[in-house]
Amino acid sequence: MVEGMTDGSFIGWEKKSVMTLNVTDDPGGARTKRLLKDNEAQVRLLYCSLEEAEIVFKAAWAAGQAGPSHMWFAVGPALSGLGLEGLPKALFAIRPQGWRDEPRRRIAKGVSVLTHGAMALRRDQGATSRSQYAGNCQSDGNQTHRVPDRIRYFTNISIGGRDYSFNSDGYLSNPLLDVISYTNGRGWEEVGWWENGHLRLRYHPWSRYGSFLKPLDDSQHLRVVTLEERPFVIVEPADPGTSSCIRDSVPCRMPVNSSLVVDSTGPMKHCCKGFCIDVLKRLAKIVGFTYDLYLVTNGRHGKNIDGEWNGMVGEKTEKINTSYVHGLVQDSLIDVDLMNHEQPAERTEEDFKVHVKADMAIGSLTINEERSEVVEFSVPFVETGISVMVSRSNGTVSPSAFL
Repeated sequence: MVEGMTDGSFIGWEKKSVMTLNVTDDPGGARTKRLLKDNEAQVRLLYCSLEEAEIVFKAAWAAGQAGPSHMWFAVGPALSGLGLEGLPKALFAIRPQGWRDEPRRRIAKGVSVLTHGAMALRRDQGATSRSQYAGNCQSDGNQTHRVPDRIRYFTNISIGGRDYSFNSDGYLSNPLLDVISYTNGRGWEEVGWWENGHLRLRYHPWSRYGSFLKPLDDSQHLRVVTLEERPFVIVEPADPGTSSCIRDSVPCRMPVNSSLVVDSTGPMKHCCKGFCIDVLKRLAKIVGFTYDLYLVTNGRHGKNIDGEWNGMVGEKTEKINTSYVHGLVQDSLIDVDLMNHEQPAERTEEDFKVHVKADMAIGSLTINEERSEVVEFSVPFVETGISVMVSRSNGTVSPSAFL
């Protein structure tokens, strides 16, 4: 089942359509592809098995709906079992917290919950209650008359400060869920979690910008890296009330560890604004591209240490491949760069070097000879410097006046 979602009202997200796919009768995926193309929603909520997800994603790629222009939320299957090359580029999954724990640890939690329920039953009814539950608990008679009576002993269980109470349908009343996303090069990483009926995100996981509900060209979607340096780039937390960015700022993600370790003190949503961000938004509108903005990992401009670049320059260069890259932005000069994916002639692996993290960089960076060897700078948007001012004089200024 695929649900299409839209944000076309002031109320919030609304269900646009529901589509049921019978993939068992469509082994080639032709009908599934046609149904997906007929649905114009850019945000998809998918509920299916692991085997069905593989077929649906294959059809989505064939329909041109598995790139950055479409976001998929998968609920149900353990997508880590799928081939990574077949996953959509903007894919999110909902998993129970602790989904990466070893089986014996998960089994121990389940046994602990059962033990607490059994102890509550024993305290309430005593040891004499054992005869009431003897026999086959799977029979219709026992299920009809005794299950509702037993369930109440599992409605108020707390272990280690966490609520493990169950509702009448047998599900956790207050589940803890992880929101994870898959990104090429980083694998599965946690982007948020659901707790006590509230969703908390570490950062905006899908910060695309373009005309609303306009079909997006995946080839014009860029990953943009920047560096906090006032007043060019100012980083602030998102509004605590709405968890969103104000009008003049855009979401920018902080570096997140790909180990998926839950850290409540870790980076939450952040928003970027300033002169460079205004330039970026203007360029995106004029040139016609969408982008995801993130802050450089180590918070540096870029320095060559033992043949390896760090900072923003390091986001663009790496010793593993040969391609040619167009440039960056500067400490006194504000500049922008786009990656040229064409292979240059007569270059070897010892030449420089491209990195797949950033397609574009914007920020405050000084142009120097060493950086110019690995990136090509564009025309500066702003140039700053230091000058010496003296009052006008009718006489001749001595050559030693500035010494």
